[in-house]
Amino acid sequence: MNEKTNSSEDGKHSSTFEGRKILYNMGVSWFVSYCYYDKIDPTHKNWEKYPERVSSYTRTAHYHRSWLEKVLGMKPKNLNKNEIGLTGDEVIKMAEALLKTDL
Repeated sequence: MNEKTNSSEDGKHSSTFEGRKILYNMGVSWFVSYCYYDKIDPTHKNWEKYPERVSSYTRTAHYHRSWLEKVLGMKPKNLNKNEIGLTGDEVIKMAEALLKTDL
């Protein structure tokens, strides 16, 4: 663990916050994608590759705002590593838009 960067030697993010394991198991980009679909744009469909994750999203509503705030501090190059076709910059822009809503 590199204490200055709060990352492990392999470059993976290792910050700690409430619900972190749930978020990372769900997938950060997937979470933002589904939240964007749910709250802003019902035509947004990138999340559909993994519909089985919706139950995790639903039962973690109390974390959503804080998770979105965490996303704003994440590196786009790490968020690029998703399987739903979104760039890290797109994920961050969606998180910013979501934080402007009532959630």
